[in-house]
Amino acid sequence: SKNGASSAPAVLRGGKDSSNLSEKKPSAMLASGEVQLLMCAFLYGSLTVAFRLLYSLDGPPAPSMASFVRGILAALCFVPSLLSKKDPNEKALGAGFWWAAFELAFWNLGAQGLLNAGLLFTEASRASFLTQTSVVLTPVLSLFFGEKIGGNVWAACVLALVGVVTIAQAESGAAAAGAAAAATTSIGGLNLGDVLCLAGAASWSMYILRLARFASAGVPSMALQAYKTIILAGMYGMWVVYDAIVGGSVTALWAGAASVTAWMIIAYSAIGPGAVADVMQAQAQEKVKASQANVILSAEPLMAALLGVLILGETLPAAAAVGGALIVVASLLASGVLGWGSDKAK
Repeated sequence: SKNGASSAPAVLRGGKDSSNLSEKKPSAMLASGEVQLLMCAFLYGSLTVAFRLLYSLDGPPAPSMASFVRGILAALCFVPSLLSKKDPNEKALGAGFWWAAFELAFWNLGAQGLLNAGLLFTEASRASFLTQTSVVLTPVLSLFFGEKIGGNVWAACVLALVGVVTIAQAESGAAAAGAAAAATTSIGGLNLGDVLCLAGAASWSMYILRLARFASAGVPSMALQAYKTIILAGMYGMWVVYDAIVGGSVTALWAGAASVTAWMIIAYSAIGPGAVADVMQAQAQEKVKASQANVILSAEPLMAALLGVLILGETLPAAAAVGGALIVVASLLASGVLGWGSDKAK
């Protein structure tokens, strides 16, 4: 099967039986998985706005320190569930579970770390839409792993990518044109930063794809996200150690650590776009294919743009509104509610 539990290793089984997912009506799927993913896109979009606010403060934390502190706070959110009384009938977590948690942490780190590294060599405006190529990379990788992709999903992927690029171009304007003209080295006009951003997009696609696989295999989503987050925090900790050694000081990584506002922003980023969104996405991907999930999650830049208008007082160019409309249509197309592909098994 494509993502069915029947082909999953026995050590990964236990929890929910996903064999009947294809029997659910499109309306029921929309009321659960797709809506959850839209909420995730909203939360992930709010993370962008939160970090804009954070880096506008005096003495903001370095990316490594911000990621580490956020990771620790997100991990603490899962402590109550990990310490709660266990069901005596619940099976012990096997080696396959721990490998799944480590693998997701690895892909999660790759998505963020490669983007941060890429920003050292390329413009932020250029990186913003290069990373969104994951909306096309995900179905390509899904095909490689034997998943059948419907025509509606392929069309939605292309439409979403056009929408994302339209938003990025509208927001960056001349800056994007200048960044494009500056990309004169490396492969096919791509500079090193571009390659790193594309690698980060591929890493995010792998995260979505593997999360869908583990979800369909019955891996308990709450525990998986809890331990993934803890492992990821440890990885971010190693990043902080490296930066501290290179920079010669830990305190230099966050000069404004006494700021209550900064702590409140990071706390929100850890709870909302962190722990809550991670669990919600994991639960949603028990019901939605990876390629479809990535299309819906591509609404993130649209959500970020809208929140930027509401919270930061930014303006939304007409072209960005058009790009947002394309993403909305793409999400509906991928979900099957427009009729095309709604009668096909997931």
